[in-house]
Amino acid sequence: MDAQWKEVVGSYMVDCSPQPTQDGRFAAHAVFHGVIDGAVVDVRLTPHRDPFRTEKEAAEVALAAARSWIAKNW
Repeated sequence: MDAQWKEVVGSYMVDCSPQPTQDGRFAAHAVFHGVIDGAVVDVRLTPHRDPFRTEKEAAEVALAAARSWIAKNW
C-alpha cells in the first residue's frame, strides 16, 4: 500500500484512507470499486472497531477488511 493508502486488490481499486476522528485518532474505512460483468460495483466498509492512534494502523485494518470482503464475494 502506498503513501496515498490505495492498492489494487483483484479487479478492485481499494482506497483505505483513514478517517480522522474528533479526538485525533483514525477510523478504519475502505472504499473500493471495480467493474464486474459490465456492472460497476462500489463498496464502502467501516470495520466495527474503535479508532486507532495512527493512520497506518487504521489503513491496515481497512485493507484487511476489504481483502476479506473481496475474497468472500468475488
